[in-house]
Formats: sequence, C-alpha cells, structure tokens
Amino acid sequence: MERKSILQDSDVRYDKRNGTPRKIRGEFDLPLGDVNEDVIKMFLMENADELNLQVKDEDLKVIQDVTTPGRRIVRFQQMCEGIPVFEAEINVQITRENRVKQLDLGHVAPKRVTPETETKLTPTDAKKAAEKSLGDVKLRKKTSRPEEFYFPAADGLKLAYRVIV
Repeated sequence: MERKSILQDSDVRYDKRNGTPRKIRGEFDLPLGDVNEDVIKMFLMENADELNLQVKDEDLKVIQDVTTPGRRIVRFQQMCEGIPVFEAEINVQITRENRVKQLDLGHVAPKRVTPETETKLTPTDAKKAAEKSLGDVKLRKKTSRPEEFYFPAADGLKLAYRVIV
C-alpha cells in the first residue's frame, strides 16, 4: 500500500526564498506506545524527502522537550559534524493521542564550505578579535567563552564563533 503524502490535505507554509516547506499543520500518526525522541526522528527521516530534510538522524539533537496540558513540543537543534548550526531548529508538536500536529522546519542544507586548508581560528583568537572590534572600551562583565557553530551562508555552512562581549 502506498503511503499518503504528509503534505496532502495539510496546511503547508512554504519558504518564499527556496520553496521548501517551513510549517506544516495536520494530523500525522506515530507508532502506538511510548513516543521517545527516536520515534520522532524516525518519523522525520521517513518523510525527509517531502520535508526537504537533508540531514542524518544523528544530526538532530533534542534541546528541549516540554509537555503542556494540550500537547508535547520537542525541539531539535540541527548539527553538522557535531557542531550546532546557527538558528537551525525543527520543532515537532505532538498531541496527547501521539499524533504529530505541527512541524516547524527551520533546518538548512548541510553543505559545508569552510575549506579544510583554511587556518582555523582558535577560541582565544575569536575572543580577542571580538573584543578588539569594539575599540577601547571598559567591559562591565567578562567576555563569554566562544561557542563554535556553523553559520548558514548563501554558498553553504561556514564555521564561526559566537562571542558575547
């Protein structure tokens, strides 16, 4: 028996830049029983082509799992090579009956473009560069520890640091 498209008969909002689905509202079955993160990931991977989800199972890390009186919301952070991708998340809303009610798809294509031969900035150098960019100012707090992440650029993912000064 052919599986029904999850986009069919659903309220789908598309990204105006690239035409991929960004928000899908509907009623989608999950297996009966305990719905853990692996079951939710399996649902995402089974529908990856329709969702334009070009990530592997291990590239989705649960960063929040909240249960409200009406539903459960599971937030996944997209990872690339074990490093977070900046502002790339997938939110899955699940009803009490273990049905996916809504998908918010904020993922990006994992095309990595930082050349392997490029000299990699160290966390210490990133911190110094961030502080230097401000000029001669007196800091009220210590600069945060630099966090490595991939930044989605027009030509793919670029390795970067986030430093809060």
